[in-house]
Amino acid sequence: MTKASEPRLERLLATTPLVSAFLLVFCFAAWRGSLHGSPWLFSDEIEYTQLSRSIAETGEAARRGEPHTAISLYSYLLAPVWWISDTGTAYAAAKYLGALVMSSAIFPVYALARLLVPRGPALFAAVASVAIPALAYSRLLVTETLAYPYACLCFFLMVKALATWRLRWLAAATLAVLIAPYVRGELGILRPGLVLSAAVALWLGEWARVRRASWTRGEWVLVVVLLMAAVVLANDLAKRYSDYWADATVLGDRMLEFATWSTGALAIGIGVLPFVAGLAALARPRDHSQPAYRAFVGVFLASIALFVTYTMVKATFLSTVFANIIAERNLIYLAPLFFVGTALALHRPQVRVAPLAAAAALTAYLVVETPFQLALYPYVEAPGLTILAEANRTLSLDDPSIESILLWVLVGSVVLLLSATALARRAPRVVQGAFAVVAVATVAWNFVGQLSFGNGMNDLGNRLGAAVPQPRDWIDRATGGEPALYLGQSIADANPIWVMEFWNRSLRHIGSLDSTAPAPGPVVTPTPDGPDGSVTNDPGVRWVVAEGGVDVAGRLVEQTGAWRLIRLDGPLRLRSAVTGIYPDGWMGAASAYSRFRAEPARGGFMRVTVGRTAWGGPDVESRVTIRVGSIRIVSFRQPQIGRRVAVCRWTAHSRIQKEFRIPVSGPPVRVETTVDPTFSPTQFGEGDLRQLGVQVNYEYVPGRRATLTAGCV
Repeated sequence: MTKASEPRLERLLATTPLVSAFLLVFCFAAWRGSLHGSPWLFSDEIEYTQLSRSIAETGEAARRGEPHTAISLYSYLLAPVWWISDTGTAYAAAKYLGALVMSSAIFPVYALARLLVPRGPALFAAVASVAIPALAYSRLLVTETLAYPYACLCFFLMVKALATWRLRWLAAATLAVLIAPYVRGELGILRPGLVLSAAVALWLGEWARVRRASWTRGEWVLVVVLLMAAVVLANDLAKRYSDYWADATVLGDRMLEFATWSTGALAIGIGVLPFVAGLAALARPRDHSQPAYRAFVGVFLASIALFVTYTMVKATFLSTVFANIIAERNLIYLAPLFFVGTALALHRPQVRVAPLAAAAALTAYLVVETPFQLALYPYVEAPGLTILAEANRTLSLDDPSIESILLWVLVGSVVLLLSATALARRAPRVVQGAFAVVAVATVAWNFVGQLSFGNGMNDLGNRLGAAVPQPRDWIDRATGGEPALYLGQSIADANPIWVMEFWNRSLRHIGSLDSTAPAPGPVVTPTPDGPDGSVTNDPGVRWVVAEGGVDVAGRLVEQTGAWRLIRLDGPLRLRSAVTGIYPDGWMGAASAYSRFRAEPARGGFMRVTVGRTAWGGPDVESRVTIRVGSIRIVSFRQPQIGRRVAVCRWTAHSRIQKEFRIPVSGPPVRVETTVDPTFSPTQFGEGDLRQLGVQVNYEYVPGRRATLTAGCV
């Protein structure tokens, strides 16, 4: 072996621990992902499935056939897996790809840490960064899979560029942050982040220090005024160009609350100590002479400011249109920076009391103020809290107990950091041993959090996957891949539909009779256009998957549970349709049944059963009115009663029901039922939030005579 080859061999051997760690993390993530039975995080996963499948098939992004922006480069990354014809195999490949890509974050984090610390501490930072609970996102079809490692790459390039100020590194960092929003929109904040990082790095440098030394008090005041003016200007510009910012900033108190909750979840998720140590690592004046440290501080401070600002604005906006959430999901990108800061703080301990006290006080405030959400398992928006929910489930720890434990962990972290600083010179081996213990404990905390979060997600995915017919691609098998339409009504839970859409590529159109079909992508609303059941907005397919309450004229090919696969003989026509009834048979204030003349008319009767046999709570007296008549179609509207045949009235009470039989001459016939007043089970301590009227069932019985039921005229 030549002397020249020895350094190469040494460098190759030096990468062995890193590569081995990557392979272990990847294999673990791939194995856990293989136990994840079906997508469940909707509508995110179905949207990226739609986009990536369209790219794979046509080269262009689309949702249910309608052109759309790709949203993220992740759509292109995912597209090749759909070249695999079997959906189950393609889905497995997508999860393996996610595990591979997200685990690769270990490499840029290691490279970043090596700019500041030796190999051992750098390996800790890198491994901890891919042990975080959020790595379980790798088994989902979401942008975090690509965005997390890409953000880590951007952090490395930014620190390297600002440490060296070499043109090639500056160009690489600039190019990376310019591409960043195409990976995930949130990463667009890295563009101003690079500028802000450069300003901080320059401010900490020798050139700026020398010039600051000669500033007068008036010049300092001027600088402060200029900074405040810049903040005001940035706020005005943000309000002008961002509706999210304009709407959120009106709710200033709520913004602070959401920032606290989200940052608190991150601090808990990464193990408390890395949060304190990472913040303390920002105040190391003796390291200001090192360009890499100045660059790291600049990137770290800018990232904290911008990611927290983005998160609190987004969470505040969502609280006005959706729900109050703990949006740690948007802060996971900061975790590698905290771990690198921790590696630096423990490798060369030089903690200053005042900054450490401030960091500890902030952490304590976050722990105390953050809701632990122990009842939510898993909490997809805050993976860091899942370890607490697991402690509640397995150890029966309640909120006060968990809060006490976290605060004691915080106290121990402060004592450890102070002790390491005091003993760094006198007992370096003791400090190194303590570092090893802390490194293992930190990785273990994060690993347990990831395992808990992943188990919760697997459970949800498997339960949702089991709720749809088996085999899950039953529609594709029956249609041979020909396009099909899903047609429902009163759709309250879109998840089963999204799962079927995912597993059956032939399900190209999703529609409903009452505009309750779920996005993303265009939906179809077939509107009755004649008494024979013909409709407008016919997508022109030969196959329809109809749910309960939707009766399509055609040949029944297969039925699984409430879903019927029907082969059409021509254009889409309705035999009958029900609107206003929930899947469990309850209606609200109004429901209707239409029987069209899809076949030769035959006399018979309508059987309408109404009641509250499923309600055993306090009695709520309600007036029930049933109107029966012929169908009158008004263009582009739902059917209405034309010539009235009968009106039936009844008073509904708990635990009773009544059957009405109304003779009719045959289709077309329409029945409309109204209930006044309705009631909500929540009035009586139940969890059902719906406004309920009665349970109702409509049935047309042809070819038989019946006597008009008493109570009808």
